[in-house]
Amino acid sequence: MSNTSAGLLKNTIIYSIGNLGSKLLSFLLVPLYSFYLSKSDLGYYDLIITTMSLLVPFVTVQISDATYRWLIEYKNDALKIKQAVSSGMFIIIINFILFFIICVSASYIFHVQYTMYFLVLFLFASIFPYLQQIVRGLGNNKLYSIIGIINTFLLVIFNTFFLLVLKYKLEGVLMSTAIANCISILLILFSGKLYKYVSISAINKYELKEMAKYSWPLIPNTISWWLINEVNRFIILFKLGADSNGIFALSNRFPAIILILNSIFMLSWQDHAISNHDNKDKDAFYTKVFNIYMVLELTIVILLISVSRLMVKHLVGPQFYESWMYMPVLYLSVAFSSFAAFLGAGYLGAKKTVGIFATTVCGSVLNLIISYLFISKIGLFAPAIGTLLGFMVMWVVRTYQTRQFFTIKIDYKMFISLLVLCGFFMKLVLIRNAYVEILSIVAAVAIVLIFNKTLFTYLFNSVKKLAVKKQPA
Repeated sequence: MSNTSAGLLKNTIIYSIGNLGSKLLSFLLVPLYSFYLSKSDLGYYDLIITTMSLLVPFVTVQISDATYRWLIEYKNDALKIKQAVSSGMFIIIINFILFFIICVSASYIFHVQYTMYFLVLFLFASIFPYLQQIVRGLGNNKLYSIIGIINTFLLVIFNTFFLLVLKYKLEGVLMSTAIANCISILLILFSGKLYKYVSISAINKYELKEMAKYSWPLIPNTISWWLINEVNRFIILFKLGADSNGIFALSNRFPAIILILNSIFMLSWQDHAISNHDNKDKDAFYTKVFNIYMVLELTIVILLISVSRLMVKHLVGPQFYESWMYMPVLYLSVAFSSFAAFLGAGYLGAKKTVGIFATTVCGSVLNLIISYLFISKIGLFAPAIGTLLGFMVMWVVRTYQTRQFFTIKIDYKMFISLLVLCGFFMKLVLIRNAYVEILSIVAAVAIVLIFNKTLFTYLFNSVKKLAVKKQPA
């Protein structure tokens, strides 16, 4: 299994180079938005992005995932590659045209603001991820990572220009996002020479049918964070108003720190799980990787809980200060969403994506019930807790379902111990005392280093060996 571990590590490092930089740059937009947008503007912008993140998977039928899966399987078959890429692009274009007609018609009836901005962003949000998945499926992970950095760098530059220099407020944010994505699409299209894989004559009815059959159950999985978290925005808006929606929106920006880790690892993990689905030794390897990943994830949650109030105090505007209170629960929510995503790779490898559909629906329904019933009583804690319990249920159900693909022996003693520590640090952060805050941060750092000592040592030695190999003789 050493070669398998090395391959997983190599892909993780490649994805890290692109995604770590892009996610950190994206994180810089949080204080920028909080200082230059009002609560209602930030809430409205978040609502636009949330709505788009919900509808894009439905309109595209999540065909990008099917194309990626097909390209991995038919890497050396030029005709199959062209058929998969062209068929997928056909679905996206046809569905967008229909969606465009519906939106334009609705805007005339209901007089919806920023309709054209929304449609342009929607088109780019459909095509850009699709092109990224093609590049990834073809094995060009370096280009995938580089484009990710460029896209976010452009996003930061244009946001800064439109907000600070031109003072365009919400409209400036929408314009900067559209321009950054347009440039990124052109770069990936021509640098990866993806245009040569697109041909009307290569569109294949059989491939269209099989790809759609594979991809549609993935829609709930792709929007699982939306269904179990972002859908809360509408409940908050209806029950508490736009200001509360803005606060909760900012609370969700900080868990993106954990999503940096998750997105990097999950990309390489999906590559591995799909490519090694029939490996006889996969159970032992999956068990080892999951337990290491679980410890790393939960210890990072502990660290972020300890610094949550400090980050909000120094990084965002004072009108959003109360957002720190909801972050500890949301951090833990992201951890459980990552555990569920880890198991989700098993469905992808086996092409049994209907199981993903069912488990996501279970978590979503639970979240909606809790959020709606308790938001009037406990405010924004209701959607935060609903999100956490929704992902917990999704993970538990997937743990049992995926036993038909692989068996993971979870270290429950370590798992429960870390959850207890998470609860303890949630209590500590409520004590508004400078000395307690400093001690909790020091203790959290120590926990991360001690519990992940073996992992950090392995990573350090692996990177060191890699560096030595690249040195000239």
